[in-house]
Amino acid sequence: MFLKGMTRVARIVFFAIFLYWYIISGGVDLINTALSTEPIKNAVTEHVRATLKTDVSVERVTLFIGLGFGVNLRNVTVGDREKIYASAEMAAILLSPWRRIRAGKWLAGLRFYRPKIVVRSDMPGGDGGIPMFSLPFVDIYDPEVDVHYRGEKFSLKGDMSIFLRQNRTGDAIEGELEFNDVVFSYNDAEVGIRGPVLIRGRHVVSSGLAISSGQLTVTAAGCYTIGTRPVFHGFVELDGFRLARGSGKSPILNAILRNLDGGADFRIRNMMLYGIPVRTVTARATAREGVLNLQDLKATGDN
Repeated sequence: MFLKGMTRVARIVFFAIFLYWYIISGGVDLINTALSTEPIKNAVTEHVRATLKTDVSVERVTLFIGLGFGVNLRNVTVGDREKIYASAEMAAILLSPWRRIRAGKWLAGLRFYRPKIVVRSDMPGGDGGIPMFSLPFVDIYDPEVDVHYRGEKFSLKGDMSIFLRQNRTGDAIEGELEFNDVVFSYNDAEVGIRGPVLIRGRHVVSSGLAISSGQLTVTAAGCYTIGTRPVFHGFVELDGFRLARGSGKSPILNAILRNLDGGADFRIRNMMLYGIPVRTVTARATAREGVLNLQDLKATGDN
């Protein structure tokens, strides 16, 4: 059994070495010609479909060589249109001989470039966590995302990178998100997002995520737990908050506080309170079912 296993490993390693040698020896054009044939394209598509356990369609397959080794999928669609669905002009699947040896599968990861992603989630109880996938990693660059949830629509687009990984036990998703110049639309409101985010299952952690709407910027650092009643603990700063007679509610604050529980160190900078400038406000904030309470409130006006 040991010798048989070693023979299988040797075959895989030999194939990988031969393929790499063939590519650097000028065989790229021949490989692309072979990949463009209908039988091989269908075989690659079926292998991806079986690995991801969802619908996949591909118009063209070419060789991918860059940060990893694999094949490019041109005009690709992945997923179930009734749940989560992605389409892109180009994606890449990364192959790994070591994963083939350890798990019996060649596919090591999937990269999407500027995809259109649609998520439909109507699950009761607000269980809106990231769905599991059967690859070690999925990387997404500059996506345009639409989320439909209980009759409402959220949209996300702009300069961002999303890196999702299975955890060590394979029963939850971890990831990193980097928002550089992103617009988030919620019903009729639009906000800008900038900063890093870490995902650990249902926990979302950031060292400083800035959300801007008009003159108001909300910066949060801490841990946010997804659920019917989300929970946040950390630090929150409001910069440019304006409160005037007859002013409407802030869409950005309404969205953040909705059903929220938790506590945070709280600070307001450059506040305008009924026409009176206030330089800083500090407090200990607690939230329960979306109602915000401020304790140990201290304020400093302009000199």
